[in-house]
Amino acid sequence: GQRTTRAMSSENLGIENKVGATTVDLLGKITTLSSRALGTEDEFFKQLAFRANLRANIVVDAGSMSIEELKKMGYNSRQEYMDVEFEKAFETKITAEERWQEMVLTGKIVNDEKVKEKFISETIGAANQSSTYAQKALDEARQATFTNPLRKGSMSFGFQQYANSHPILRQIVPFIQTPMNIMANFVDRTPLFNVFRQEYREALSSSDPAVRSQAVGKMVVGTAIYTSLAHLAYEGRITGGGPTDPKLAALYRNSK
Repeated sequence: GQRTTRAMSSENLGIENKVGATTVDLLGKITTLSSRALGTEDEFFKQLAFRANLRANIVVDAGSMSIEELKKMGYNSRQEYMDVEFEKAFETKITAEERWQEMVLTGKIVNDEKVKEKFISETIGAANQSSTYAQKALDEARQATFTNPLRKGSMSFGFQQYANSHPILRQIVPFIQTPMNIMANFVDRTPLFNVFRQEYREALSSSDPAVRSQAVGKMVVGTAIYTSLAHLAYEGRITGGGPTDPKLAALYRNSK
């Protein structure tokens, strides 16, 4: 396995002096605090959305099944179905080891015990790729946190690939995926503009009623928001930021 080091660390910079090494390592940790905090926050909300959607999808399916159907699948009750399917949606030590063996057999990775141990420890508890419920909940969680992968062939994906191949560009635009997803969500909820986006048109004509209803819901919510804002602006209740001069701003507030 290949071991990575911090960009700012005594090991990476070759500092052997104990005091200097400790100082550099501390500075290295401090400089990455913001990105680590952002990553932790993102993972926290993604897990909340993942588990909530997972539970909701399983409960809805369990409620639509008869006892006879559940027994044919090997379950004695709806509660048993929900509990087992919920657990199956997460990687266990057994499923993680199976994934490792599959990667070794297909030549994707070299069979190294230390790397295997790290892989299994980091994989346990993650979304099980073989679970349909897990994949659906993961997609919905990514949508909720604006971290879903950019669509291949799109302009935003092309720009992301270009930035990845030119590290200097990453210093100017460090974040690409999330802002692009936020912009896409804005367009999806903007009447007339949304029909020009290919992904939205595909969702609107999808054979999956859940995907189709979600697309219609975006249109309805966007229309309601824009209509409300237009009405408030027409009534003069939304007038902009007002004067920037403090004295004029005070007169402006008092005149109301």
